[in-house]
Amino acid sequence: MINSYRNKRTAAFANGEFVRAFQGFSRQAEKRLEILDVEKSTNDLIALLGSRFEVLG
Repeated sequence: MINSYRNKRTAAFANGEFVRAFQGFSRQAEKRLEILDVEKSTNDLIALLGSRFEVLG
């Protein structure tokens, strides 16, 4: 589901590069990015407990 990244550091991190700013929470960030990439629709994200999903508009 992830089409692009607005932030260059996030894109680099998602591509497996070392990003010092993310080292304090790298495991959790990897997990969240993986979840976001696997999901096919926003309804899938709403169903996740604790995701705090909000539609912005």
